[in-house]
Amino acid sequence: MITTDGDLYSGVLESYDHTANICIKHAVKRIITQDENIESYEEHVGLFVIRGDCVTVIGLVEPLIDSQYDWTEVRGEKLKRYR
Repeated sequence: MITTDGDLYSGVLESYDHTANICIKHAVKRIITQDENIESYEEHVGLFVIRGDCVTVIGLVEPLIDSQYDWTEVRGEKLKRYR
């Protein structure tokens, strides 16, 4: 899931409602850095609830493919705010 703040979260969809409010369990926030000298990292958030109007993109992640990536090696610019 990508939020309107440009943050990237991954986890297991627990529930949602008609206004697209989302509850994710085992949530992990992925912080991707651009600088080669600073490792990207993950923050384990646990249960994460977010209002639907703060979600930009949500999609299915295949666990087998996702587990093949070393997220500390991924580099890139921070996504810009949507609003």
